[in-house]
Amino acid sequence: MARVALLYTGDESPALVDCVRSVIASAHGTTFDLPLSGLVSTGGTVVIKPNMVRHFNPVGPLAAMVTSPRVILALVELAFEAVGSSGKVVVADSPQNDCDFSALVATPEWAEVIREARSRFGTSFQMVDVRPEQVVMRNGIVVDRRRLPGDPNGAIEVDLGDRSAFHGSGIDPVRLRGSDYDPAVTTSSHSGRRHAYSISRTFLDADLLIVVPKVKTHKKVGLSLAMKNLVGLVGEKNCLPHHTAGFAGSGGDEYPTRSARTVVRQWGVERARPLLAQSRCVRLLRSLRRLEKATMPEVVARSGNWWGNDTAWRMVVDLVAVLHERRHMAGKPTVFVYDGLVVGEGDGPLGPEAVDLGLLGAADDPVAGDIAVARELGVDIRSMPLLREALARRPWGADSTDAAVDFVAGARPAVGVRMHPGWTDSPLHVTNAR
Repeated sequence: MARVALLYTGDESPALVDCVRSVIASAHGTTFDLPLSGLVSTGGTVVIKPNMVRHFNPVGPLAAMVTSPRVILALVELAFEAVGSSGKVVVADSPQNDCDFSALVATPEWAEVIREARSRFGTSFQMVDVRPEQVVMRNGIVVDRRRLPGDPNGAIEVDLGDRSAFHGSGIDPVRLRGSDYDPAVTTSSHSGRRHAYSISRTFLDADLLIVVPKVKTHKKVGLSLAMKNLVGLVGEKNCLPHHTAGFAGSGGDEYPTRSARTVVRQWGVERARPLLAQSRCVRLLRSLRRLEKATMPEVVARSGNWWGNDTAWRMVVDLVAVLHERRHMAGKPTVFVYDGLVVGEGDGPLGPEAVDLGLLGAADDPVAGDIAVARELGVDIRSMPLLREALARRPWGADSTDAAVDFVAGARPAVGVRMHPGWTDSPLHVTNAR
């Protein structure tokens, strides 16, 4: 049976590191003093994977969007207790392509945490951005591309074949759209029986991997929790299908309804893609984008940003399967720790507002952990495709609906998150929304 531990911190809670000790020890059946004991040996390598999606939040604090650096520091301390001075701890992520990683880690809270970690643990502590490329965007258009070193350990292509959630879906691979302008990479990664993902080896090769999502809403899958955080295992983002071009009811999920505006916009976007892929007409297209934003209300349900997205959940479920096959079945443990100290609601994952919840969690199964946290947020899991479909596949082999959930401490406040606007008219049900 899967195990999940949840803890609500409060004004009189113990130090944050002890809160993290408690949830990990409870979820994994280890000791409070050494919660990672038995999961990694002395001299081993621990990789901590936060959600460092972007360096700014346009409407709220970073705390609503990015994993708390204080939680990361607590995990670094616990990891070094387990691996000792001969071991290594790496904080690594592959943020969104337009994230300025240097600017993010230079923010006061991150900079303080990094200084403390390096002063205490020296070069045995590392931070790594595994992306091969960073882009600069203006008005929603890429204006510059910068090559990055990428994962120092390289990447490996994992092809799930007929084990993929895309296999037998009926989705036309030619209509799959990823994170960049050229759909050829996305299509070639998911054609026929091929369903391939480029996974950074830093995460696959770690003796112990700790996945630390920020609890927040998400425009394409509803909630961004442990499963969605696995998108950061991938450096080459364009192999990740985000939506299927076109309209609901006619083979696509880019838009829920067909109207004069959405037809014109869809036509324009598809013709702009090849131009932007070749860095042509950038100024003109930036001007058109500015004109659209200035003269028309924002189209909320565009680019698959709504509850009927039938593409993104498949990509996430595939990454759960990759993690299961490459690590879990190989006997390499993964710990899932949930940062819900501040929850992001509304326009997540890139523009959420903050809700102080004080929730920490840990799980030995990402499906069970995500379901338990979703229930704490008042979400009906039966109406959320990602949770429902991941549960049906049960990659970890456990009955995630019957997970043993242990409330380590603290009162359980009634809280219901405001979903992304594209999910407000969905069958998704928030049982106790504020």
